[in-house]
Amino acid sequence: MERSKIIALGNLKEKEPKELWEEWWFKAILRAGTIMVSVINYIPPLRRLKERALSNIEMIPYCMLMDAYRMLKHNKYEDVFSICTEGLLKFRNNTGSSAHYEWWQFMRYAASAADKLNDIDKKAELISLAENAFPPFNGEGVARAFCAFARWKGAEVDYKGAFEYSNRAKDADETYADAHYLLGWYGLLLGEADPIEHFRNAIKHDIGYLLVMTTEN
Repeated sequence: MERSKIIALGNLKEKEPKELWEEWWFKAILRAGTIMVSVINYIPPLRRLKERALSNIEMIPYCMLMDAYRMLKHNKYEDVFSICTEGLLKFRNNTGSSAHYEWWQFMRYAASAADKLNDIDKKAELISLAENAFPPFNGEGVARAFCAFARWKGAEVDYKGAFEYSNRAKDADETYADAHYLLGWYGLLLGEADPIEHFRNAIKHDIGYLLVMTTEN
């Protein structure tokens, strides 16, 4: 196996889905809300109600995630990691309807920051937090995190660990194409699995991986 192909595993860019707050309708609501808030600030009783609403514990994770996302876009990776690890620890035992999604979003942004910083200690901290996260270990957020861990292990030439995390990503979300793609590569490097079926599943769930696999050097 050519070393350039092995290195490419750590550098493959995922096709990022559009964030909720990047959607046009969310921006429209946000603009309307901004105008409304500016009016409310001039009316004391309404201003007090606004402050009470913003202190609601269920609103805090969303505010923190939006801050982390904005900082990520401005390459403030240390700040992103700090905010997200705070969120991961602070909201670890939340039981709200969106708690699971929020927690793994914190993990997603923290992993992106740790990746950009290429900080081994930060990566190890996130893996430890994920291993001790509250169940269930399913959904796209979990799959995305474990794929990131797989790449980190692959970069350390720990292909067995990389294969295991790729498999856990696939178990978390059978439709997550990147998990199948990584299973194909690391299975090939280990000589423990037929990569064709994994690559076929990656293309099945995301046709974009056909281009990825045919253009790698």
